[in-house]
Amino acid sequence: MAPVVVLLTLTESHAAHAAVLIHSMIEHARPRRSYRIMLLSPDLSEATRLQLEGMLPATGRFTLEAYIGEPPALVGSPFYPPVVMLRFAAGALLQDVDKLVYLDNDTIACRDIGDLFDIDLEGKTLAAADDAGAMQRRSDDAARRAKGDVSHFGVSTWQDYYTRYLGLSESAAHAYFNSGVMLIDLKAWRRNRVDQRLNEAAARFSNGLAFPDQDLLNIVLSAERLPLDARWNGISITDQNGRFIVADAPWIIHFAGAHPWAMAGAPFAKLYYKRLAETPFAGSALVGLSAQVEDLAGQVAALRDDLRSYVLLHPMEALKRMFRRR
Repeated sequence: MAPVVVLLTLTESHAAHAAVLIHSMIEHARPRRSYRIMLLSPDLSEATRLQLEGMLPATGRFTLEAYIGEPPALVGSPFYPPVVMLRFAAGALLQDVDKLVYLDNDTIACRDIGDLFDIDLEGKTLAAADDAGAMQRRSDDAARRAKGDVSHFGVSTWQDYYTRYLGLSESAAHAYFNSGVMLIDLKAWRRNRVDQRLNEAAARFSNGLAFPDQDLLNIVLSAERLPLDARWNGISITDQNGRFIVADAPWIIHFAGAHPWAMAGAPFAKLYYKRLAETPFAGSALVGLSAQVEDLAGQVAALRDDLRSYVLLHPMEALKRMFRRR
């Protein structure tokens, strides 16, 4: 049986989260299966790589390979560091791989990843689950309209962002998928020139994207996507009152938007910290701190850019608000 290939992208500051994910994959692995874990990172140190490699069982069923290099120069976002684009280079970098599971490093496996790897893609380039966050954003459009969440992009609602700004069809917008958990046919990826098409799509968005990697994948591959069971990408979201709507019995927990290291009371936080305590990164008072600093810096930069764009798009309204404050 072919080894299960799993791809992670990470920075040095997020290595502890990757360790939690790797630990969870090992715990749920089937006894007679082999697993090949591949890391793409712009800055992973040799010491950290050895720490991660030291977590693997001595049976030899797990191997770990690291590729250190800069991500592709695609459209960016102040909320998302360039490392999120590294997955786009998988087809070119991993020439000996025909199929893989991609996982964001803010995920935890609750089931054997081999079960996801074995899914028949039915001729599609990738499989991914619908994005729970996107469904929530569309349902909250009326409440959020006044907040200007997407005004930076010249639209007033998330539905308009998906259709008018990204150019997705109505059906593709309602089937917008999350890119944090994907099963990818790399042979089809290379054959269909997906990396080139992603670059071409990125060139159309000089004003940036809300979710750069995910938006581009939806633009290019919406018609080449096999829907995944939502349990493979269990995202917990918050309602309009800030209360958590917890993912139901997920096979993979995805902490998107509810990171335990950055948000008090995040769902599955106890499980995350239990797993963390069982890794070489346990006990560090600074675990997650550098990641929080990165996230905060990104949010500040995004707010600055949104303010600048608002002033440019609505100069008279900005002046009125300034004088009202005085």
